[in-house]
Amino acid sequence: MLQSVEAAHTVPTNNHRGPMDWALFRTLRTIFRDPDACSSPATTNTPSTPSIGWRSLRMALLAMITLSALMAWYARDLAAFMIDDAEVIDLTVGFIYIICLAQPMMAVDFALAGALRGAGDTRFPLLATFIGIIFGRLLPAWLCVQLGLSVYWVFAVMLLDYLLKSCMLMWRYRSRRWLDTSSGRNALVTR
Repeated sequence: MLQSVEAAHTVPTNNHRGPMDWALFRTLRTIFRDPDACSSPATTNTPSTPSIGWRSLRMALLAMITLSALMAWYARDLAAFMIDDAEVIDLTVGFIYIICLAQPMMAVDFALAGALRGAGDTRFPLLATFIGIIFGRLLPAWLCVQLGLSVYWVFAVMLLDYLLKSCMLMWRYRSRRWLDTSSGRNALVTR
């Protein structure tokens, strides 16, 4: 009797498992069994560590540029899907175009800031974010409003923010100063 209950219980669960379920299970098993499986590659300071960051940047650029081109192509359809007012649709289309222009710089921000944080250099990405927000977004937007410029200029200020951040992060990543996490301001916290 007990064997038939166990068999009845396992049959439906086994029928629902596909290749993706097993792949997820294997991935989770690797993560939880091997604590080094998810450790930051930068903490090992191998010679290939910077190339991993550049590879992730290339993948982010490819994905974000492709999707932004698709989004720009369907900008009017996306805007019309959200609202019916013609003036708001025009403003939204302009904003979508500006977002699409910002995507490559956002990819640099996402990939390289994440690589720097993963390597233990958390202060520089924070500094780049503060500088981008204050000098690339808030002050220029305030200036655009004071000069009475169009709302498109206020939208475009976002490009300056991402440009500042991406330039700062590229400079920091190329300098390789973040690789020395053993001492100084960028030291990793060890427990």
